Amino acid sequence: YLIFLDSDDRWLGEESLATLVEYADKYSLDALRGEAVSKYDDGKLYKRNPEPVDFSIERAGVLTSFQMVKDVIRGEYFFVCFLVKRNALGDLVYDRSLTFLEDMQLLSRFFCKERRCGYLPLTFYEYRKHSGSLSTAPTIRKVVDSFRMCDELKIISEETEDSKMRTFLVRNAIMMYYYTLETVSTDEYKERYEEIDKTVHLNKLRKRTLSWKKNAGSGSFPLQLYVNPRLGVVIFRLRRAGGRILRKLHIRK
Repeated sequence: YLIFLDSDDRWLGEESLATLVEYADKYSLDALRGEAVSKYDDGKLYKRNPEPVDFSIERAGVLTSFQMVKDVIRGEYFFVCFLVKRNALGDLVYDRSLTFLEDMQLLSRFFCKERRCGYLPLTFYEYRKHSGSLSTAPTIRKVVDSFRMCDELKIISEETEDSKMRTFLVRNAIMMYYYTLETVSTDEYKERYEEIDKTVHLNKLRKRTLSWKKNAGSGSFPLQLYVNPRLGVVIFRLRRAGGRILRKLHIRK
């Protein structure tokens, strides 16, 4: 088996790794996901809530790759939470050209094939989050890598034989444009739109992702996907401003 530990993090509990191996062996799993807790500089802890306990190995048994990605990972792509069978991973490695969302890319590539998956609601990993660290600092490179996931997920979707997984990946590929544009609309990137647009060519990317809509299943997409990205940024900012006004009115009441 293979499991990762980042240099400033730690595993919790003396028997945690042994427990993961025990369950992976018992159910002949290719991948077993546990839980992590984030620890901030002020000592505060964050744990995702709710945990997908209905999909635990003891309740739901062995899961498919699609169930793992849709119902267990649920957008939280942390390879450090996984114990993975070495021969199942094969020659898959991290893409070193990515500085952000490299876990999303690697796990998507891994689970686009059918695997024997399991989930154990065991919190065994402490992820330390430092203010001002590379993972929290706003950088152009992070935004560029995030927009890049649109094309990466679309390419990966073409490698899977599972139609539900394919639709899921295409929809996520489209929505990565929306989520990343929302980041671009924040104050941290307010003066850097032109620089980002020059690198990514935002309107071309928007049109390209929207062209995949016919393969993304039923369901609508947000307005920002149908308008020029500069206007999309304005819509995000107006929405946040409106939210602040409503909260102030609520407080006064």
